[in-house]
Amino acid sequence: MTQTLATEVRMIKGVGPQRAELLAKRGIYTLEDLLTYLPFRYEDRIHFSNIKDIQPNGTYTIRARVMSGQAIRGMYGRNAIYHLLVQDEAGASLPCKFFHGGYLEGRLKPGQWLILHGKAEVDKLRPARIEMVNPQIELCSEEMDSTEVGRIVPIYEAIGTFGSRAIRRAIYGAVQHIDPNMPDVPTVIELSNDPEVRQIFANLVSNDEVGRSLFTTPNVPPARLALLRSAFQKMLADPDFRAEAQRLNLPLVSRTGEEMQQLVRDTLDVPATTLAKIRELVR
Repeated sequence: MTQTLATEVRMIKGVGPQRAELLAKRGIYTLEDLLTYLPFRYEDRIHFSNIKDIQPNGTYTIRARVMSGQAIRGMYGRNAIYHLLVQDEAGASLPCKFFHGGYLEGRLKPGQWLILHGKAEVDKLRPARIEMVNPQIELCSEEMDSTEVGRIVPIYEAIGTFGSRAIRRAIYGAVQHIDPNMPDVPTVIELSNDPEVRQIFANLVSNDEVGRSLFTTPNVPPARLALLRSAFQKMLADPDFRAEAQRLNLPLVSRTGEEMQQLVRDTLDVPATTLAKIRELVR
């Protein structure tokens, strides 16, 4: 269903009437309101850290599978500490500890995939062991989609039971259905007049801009490069190719080789001070 900025949030897939009531308490009534609900940080989920590389006092984002979990309660059943053991794809394990974590009991099950973000610390009771204490976690679906991995991912503050992952998916899905006849709707980059802020946002979304591009090796002779670019443009213009893409519901948003080359240059040409701010955002 085509949507506009004035679409009520309850009409957005993944929101519905109950979540719309939660959003209303934050002053979010329309798609435009939802799009201006900004994330409080970003995570680099293009490349996850390996557990074996984790060092004390460092902050990491890892993707790991639940191995076991148990809530240990005090004498009166309060202030449960939840002990979680996870393992990454390389087979390395990491213990995690959640104070007041009784709510996780029954929610986390062996075999589930999680994204964990937090600071690594030396276990005070076992100095030879490194653990994460109260890391932020996000449950992943069996087959993670592009809103979860492979990009710089925005992390939103949960609104009641409406968590970051659900908010992200609702926003992503809504944007895909915005009326294409609204060319004057500003992008997040265009909403700022500060050149550095614009450059930061441009860098953060550059992975989406690049998309599934085709690259060749360095130092390709100009004549061969021109031939490759010409062949690619002819493929995009081929009626059979476009018909097959439409049948598979695959949108074709193309750029020329020259445009992609300039995009990569602009993404890499970032002052050191601005790059430091970008790194801080994706920590």
